[in-house]
Amino acid sequence: MKTVSNENLNEPGCKSQNGRILQYLRDGETITSLEALTLFRCMRCASRIDNLRNDMHHPITDVTIEVKSKDPETGEDVTKHISAYYIAEAFAKKRGIEEDNHLEDQVRLHATAKAQRAYREYYGE
Repeated sequence: MKTVSNENLNEPGCKSQNGRILQYLRDGETITSLEALTLFRCMRCASRIDNLRNDMHHPITDVTIEVKSKDPETGEDVTKHISAYYIAEAFAKKRGIEEDNHLEDQVRLHATAKAQRAYREYYGE
């Protein structure tokens, strides 16, 4: 059963997960699933992004990044490929950079460093 939200995501202080994630992205940040879980208690980040993109037509883009961690069973180093979501205009504006063809590289560097910290904190590495 699909629920319908009556919240206006353009209102400041929107309390829904969609609203909080959208505001975070509008503030020029990137977000991954683990960050959505720890920041907003959102267990289905990709679904929230899909709602924001397709149902509400927000210009959210994603890049695939690599995050290194340890396999909990073997202790071996593993590399995970995850999505990092962002709004290009907001990301560029916050950092005072041009929205050119190198923006994705800057997003990838920023999101990877941020996600790597989040993984270390969450998994205690």
